[in-house]
Amino acid sequence: MEQFIEGFQHLYDIKPVKQLAPLMGASESLLYKWVETGEQHRTNPAEYIVAMTHATGDFGVVDCMCHGLGGTFVPDPLVRGAVSLDLSKARCALMLHLGEFVAAVARAVVTGSISRCHARAVRQCWNKLKSVGEAFVRACERSACARSPSSTDPACHN
Repeated sequence: MEQFIEGFQHLYDIKPVKQLAPLMGASESLLYKWVETGEQHRTNPAEYIVAMTHATGDFGVVDCMCHGLGGTFVPDPLVRGAVSLDLSKARCALMLHLGEFVAAVARAVVTGSISRCHARAVRQCWNKLKSVGEAFVRACERSACARSPSSTDPACHN
């Protein structure tokens, strides 16, 4: 909850509540309650989204929000416990998913016309590759830091 309160406070620094409330169709009072602590706090939209995602295990709403903002959501497999930090396993997973992505692209373009089904398959492989790629990068960082714990590299001190 604390990170959301800080996030909303940051937004209020960028654009005051008085200006935001009418744009959102919400009262100023409600927006202020999103950043309160204790009994005054009201659950903010971000907290609802996180709660729904945890309850369902599905990131669809989060991904839709990211698409609406011009981006995409890439779950961190380390947070979800899906991929080991072991560099060798992470490297193998990366190569496997890279191969699957290339195969999906090849299947999609072989006919010269990409169907919705092909596009969806490419998107799924791409999203998985980005997630596994993140796990690989983190494994590399951890491995490098383990070899030189006194490193001045900021990644070694996270």
